[in-house]
Amino acid sequence: MSNVTIKPNFFILTGGPGSGKTSVLTALAQKGFLTVPEVGRKIIKEQQLIAGNAIHIGDRDAFLELMLRYSLEDYQQMQQERTSVFFDRGIPDLYSYAKAFCHKENNQVNHAVEQYRYCQTVFLFPPWEEIYTNDRERQQDFREAMQTYMALKEGYQHCGYTLIEVPLLPVEGRVNFILKILTQIVLADLKNEINQWLGVYENTPRINYGPCGVFAKLFFNAWNKRFTDKVHIVFILMKSHEECWHIALRLPTGELYDGGIGIHRDSDYGENYYMEEMIEYDHALLEKWSYGLDRVYPRYCPNFDKDKLQFLIQSHLDRICTQRL
Repeated sequence: MSNVTIKPNFFILTGGPGSGKTSVLTALAQKGFLTVPEVGRKIIKEQQLIAGNAIHIGDRDAFLELMLRYSLEDYQQMQQERTSVFFDRGIPDLYSYAKAFCHKENNQVNHAVEQYRYCQTVFLFPPWEEIYTNDRERQQDFREAMQTYMALKEGYQHCGYTLIEVPLLPVEGRVNFILKILTQIVLADLKNEINQWLGVYENTPRINYGPCGVFAKLFFNAWNKRFTDKVHIVFILMKSHEECWHIALRLPTGELYDGGIGIHRDSDYGENYYMEEMIEYDHALLEKWSYGLDRVYPRYCPNFDKDKLQFLIQSHLDRICTQRL
């Protein structure tokens, strides 16, 4: 389909009513992330003020039409944002709603689902009876909340999204879970895009054949400018300490990261290597173990472009940034 819009920095939180999405969204907003509230609740409030019937317990087709209009407006309003945007439900929710509660598919909804895409990974909040409550906008019982959850699970998979279920934890635990998964997704995407660009030589990513030091320096600068939990550079030396085999980064989680392998662990290197942690940045030491940060790589990485690499790193890390840069 032509003119499809894909926004990998648009993250959907979905699930049945009363599953804790809004509390998590509020906590994300408090951390500085951009958030978009649920359109359904907004519409119900507006309809109640005017004694309208375009609500879930009234004219569901009219309710669906309004939800689609508002959802498209929210999507388009946020299109210029480069940092993370969290949506309390997304356009694919409406595909599930149409099938489960209007008992038919809606061509306009189906078109919008294909036309306006979010991050491939969607966070699904399971039913949680212990926290389920009703209010003026949420009048469904828990049985219907379960039905909604099942419809969403089936619908999002049909629409081509990958679902990750958010565990039943306190709000802060759920927020941390989401942010950890987001970071893993973005770092994997960065690694994959670099490998697609530069390729692989003899089963080794070309970015790790020489430019690994340049990658480490650019990533170090970009990450530490954006986040309070810092990374530092790690030299993977031969046991003799006379040769540097590779240069990676130590993530705040304790894992290693580079632009070719992605997230990995110390144990992946075996007994013949020694990890030298550069806790305080030392440019001369990085120059030494990189064997020159400004050299070229005509044999192993001929297409290397420092400016392009910097752009890829920065644009990917922007996807997991808050507005508080």
